[in-house]
Amino acid sequence: MALRYSCPSCEMDITVLYLEAGRKAKCKKCGAESLVPPGATKVRAQPPPLARPATSMGEGHALGHRLREIIKTGFVKYTAGTVALVLVASLLMFFFEYDNYAGSVAGHLGKDQSEITALDTFLHTLWWSLVTFTTVGYGDISPASHLGKFFGAIIMLSSFFWAILLSGVVASFLVEVALREDDTLDQNKFKGHTIIAGWNLMVEDILKVMQTEESTKPVVIGGAPLIILINEMPRDEIKRAVENFDRLDITHLSGRYTQEVVLEKAIVDQAENMIMVPDRSGLAPEDPPDENVIPLAVFAVRSLTDNVRLIAHISNSELKEQLVQAGCDEIVLTDEHTPDIITNHILNPGVPQMVEQIGAVGGDGHRLEIVDLPPLLIDSTHLNVFSYFKENFSALLLGYTVQASGFDLEDGMGETGDPLIRQMITEQLQQSGIKLSSEEKMELEINPSDDYQVSAKNRCVVLMSNRNAESA
Repeated sequence: MALRYSCPSCEMDITVLYLEAGRKAKCKKCGAESLVPPGATKVRAQPPPLARPATSMGEGHALGHRLREIIKTGFVKYTAGTVALVLVASLLMFFFEYDNYAGSVAGHLGKDQSEITALDTFLHTLWWSLVTFTTVGYGDISPASHLGKFFGAIIMLSSFFWAILLSGVVASFLVEVALREDDTLDQNKFKGHTIIAGWNLMVEDILKVMQTEESTKPVVIGGAPLIILINEMPRDEIKRAVENFDRLDITHLSGRYTQEVVLEKAIVDQAENMIMVPDRSGLAPEDPPDENVIPLAVFAVRSLTDNVRLIAHISNSELKEQLVQAGCDEIVLTDEHTPDIITNHILNPGVPQMVEQIGAVGGDGHRLEIVDLPPLLIDSTHLNVFSYFKENFSALLLGYTVQASGFDLEDGMGETGDPLIRQMITEQLQQSGIKLSSEEKMELEINPSDDYQVSAKNRCVVLMSNRNAESA
């Protein structure tokens, strides 16, 4: 959802993410910045015109994918093999039984053999090959020479076994098509489930985070999180990819997540969360996924239900506004922590938004600061330093940085604390102009014990309001 309010300067409507309430937004018309009022109107607009041309692009990708899928099937390969074998058999009879087949054609047409052309003879051998391969066996013509009969016997045996193989391939292909068209899920089972639409390597990372979270809980029969994967990957590949996630109840639904019929099969109206990622299923390794279909997918979902929470992962920041207007709840831009952020939107709602606001510099909110340890508190305990910042600056002491020699900054990063917070603190250090030589390292101690001993080497990592940051 989004918030809409009027610009105080030019009265133009401004639409922003719901999570931006209370923060500054910039008007596109006049450029004026203003605080988003908490009482702004909650809206869900139609997708912008820029998103609509993506429909034809998406259809083009889908058509290409289906053509590649059909070409890759055994049915097409075996059909091509059948045509090749029929032609080879025809050519063998044409070269080794030419006079025999030419005379047969002359008899059928009531002409003299001298009037029969090579094309007439070849077509007659082709007729014999088709009759033989289909096991019809009219008997109107057959090889006469020993060499012709030898090749004829090989062709007959080959056609018999080939017909068996081709029948099996056709049956398998038809069964696969039927299964794809008849993906029906249990309405009573799937309630409050999570849908992951699209497929790329990050999906496995998301599932790993969810699996890790579940491994900390006691096993409950029938209590595994219900997850539906919507993509166009082959079923056997998906099965291999998810076979180790034994703490998750994963179901694969084949199809395009922009189609309402597929979303209805996934029981999207009863889902709690839906994650949309750039879809690589059906694409060649060098082809980039088409992220333009994600706003269309959001719009398709919103046309069916407003209850599901939509989380979109994109690498193209220009799509953010389209997703907001289409009705997307959360938008995650690609970085190394993307799997954790996406999963926390489900497992710990509110944490990603808090991390985003902490990382924002400026405005009237809060931010992380790296400040010197007050001289009076050197050799004191963490509890005393914590109380000092709380009482004097209304700030929250998160931990400490410690400079030491002999290591690189990345190699010396501590293991404690949340990786997102540690990464954010490291970036704050770099922005603060702290330069470390190749012989120095920076360690982080996040949320140490109350009796942790601080020293002159420590600097304090504090979360404080932007107003108090200047005086700290």
